Amino acid sequence: MISMKDCLIPNEDFPSRYESHCGSRFPAGFYYTEQKGFRTHVKTQLLNPLIPYTVNLVFNHASTDRQAYVDLKYRINGNTRTSTVYLAKKRDDRLHMAELCQVTSNGSLVDLEIDFENPGINIKGVEGILFQPLEKVENQVLEDGKVEDIQPILDLDSDTYLGQKLPNDYEEILKLSKHSVEGKTKKDLYSMLCQGFLIDNGQHWFTVDKNGKKCQMLSTRATCVIDDKNSIWESSNESRFGEQLVITAGDKFKLVSEIEPTTLSPDTKYASYLVYKLPEDQSTFDAPMFVWEKDGYMHNGWYIYLGSPPNTPVIGQKFNENNYNPLNRHKLNALPRKRSDGWMEVKAWQFDTKKTPETVSVHLKLEHPSKKYLCGLIIQGIEIRPV
Repeated sequence: MISMKDCLIPNEDFPSRYESHCGSRFPAGFYYTEQKGFRTHVKTQLLNPLIPYTVNLVFNHASTDRQAYVDLKYRINGNTRTSTVYLAKKRDDRLHMAELCQVTSNGSLVDLEIDFENPGINIKGVEGILFQPLEKVENQVLEDGKVEDIQPILDLDSDTYLGQKLPNDYEEILKLSKHSVEGKTKKDLYSMLCQGFLIDNGQHWFTVDKNGKKCQMLSTRATCVIDDKNSIWESSNESRFGEQLVITAGDKFKLVSEIEPTTLSPDTKYASYLVYKLPEDQSTFDAPMFVWEKDGYMHNGWYIYLGSPPNTPVIGQKFNENNYNPLNRHKLNALPRKRSDGWMEVKAWQFDTKKTPETVSVHLKLEHPSKKYLCGLIIQGIEIRPV
């Protein structure tokens, strides 16, 4: 850890101001930016060689949440390209830190110049710059409910079809479909459940996964709440529901729905995934969206990325692929992925069902932290499937 007193490059037009603080380990305390940019020159030789480190700005923030939105812009070693870190993580000492870059030392002096273009949002005082060994993060592989081609293989004496275990009440579930089950063979009924079908007046898509767990997708009309002046409905052959919602203005929207217990499996951990597409100009969606529940407090909310999060600058020797993981910076957040059907998805919420499932109320609010309009965002709905 290097104090700001030891690494700040003084600005003749802006006298440096420090204030001692009980939360700082340095006598000088915090450096106060006065809402102006600042420059630092960091030198250290006390790093283990060939070990990847994260370089972090440590500061006092107005937020007490486990994550804070900072939108901190900076350049490293005179690079003309500006980097951005949107979120900072709260430490055990109640200070926050934002990861600026990752560096590997060869055993000699590490020398970095970091030019902060802005002081970030609600950053009160800066304590210094921390070098910390990179923590490994495991990649999460999600399934998107892709429907494989149904092969004519069926064991009529088994409760599985193509390796898929089916729920005990599958006949009752099939009655929710508009399709008649009269005269259908067991093979036909199993096939319908595996491939999925529309229920609830065509606003819900129901299916089962390979473990016999119930899954569903809720249409935008059944879930999305937004001012009519800020959105339009379009027909779409790519949507399971034949239409999609396009946001034309506004910086927020809600996901509201009631999930019936008959469409949920007992004792199951479910995740809700927002299914969407981004416009051609994705610059608005570089920043993460803030999400919180209706009955919860904003400080208990969380962040999800609809677009690709900013890359972490890597300096020095090339990392060993077994150690380096660019998701380290974003490990607390939900990241988007491309689905096999061409749409994007991101995990927005999670809930558990009881031994006897009850109605689950979904009421989430998603908002851009900088109040930017979400113009061009296309939403198909939310998909509910087991974690």
